[in-house]
Amino acid sequence: MEPGAASIGYAISILVLTPIAIALIYLVGLGAKALQGKAAESWSIGMVPYLAAWIVLFPAMVVASLILGVGAVMAERAQRKDVATQQALQDQRDFMQIQVNATARTGLYDEEMSDYEKRRGY
Repeated sequence: MEPGAASIGYAISILVLTPIAIALIYLVGLGAKALQGKAAESWSIGMVPYLAAWIVLFPAMVVASLILGVGAVMAERAQRKDVATQQALQDQRDFMQIQVNATARTGLYDEEMSDYEKRRGY
C-alpha cells in the first residue's frame, strides 16, 4: 500500500464520520435537555438523581437521551409537515374563492370593484 493511500483513506473516513458524530452529539444533547427539563420540574430534589444517573448509569443515559432526541426531531418534523399541509389547504381554499369571485364579476352585471379588490388585482 502506498503511503499516500492511507492518508486519503483517513481523510475520507473523517469526512464521513464527522457529520455522523456531530448529529449523534446533537441528538444526545437534545434528549439530555428534555430529561433535564423533566428533572427540573421536581425542583432541586429532581436534579440530584438526574446528575447521579449520568455518573452511575452513563451508557443508559446516553441511550435514553438519544432516543428522546430522535423522538423530538421526528415530532418537530411531523408538526412542520402538518403546518405545511394546513397552509396548502388554506391556499387552495383561497384560490377557489378567488375563482368564484372572478366568475361572479363576469355575469350579467358587473359592479364597480372595491378599493380592496383593485389593490389585490382582481
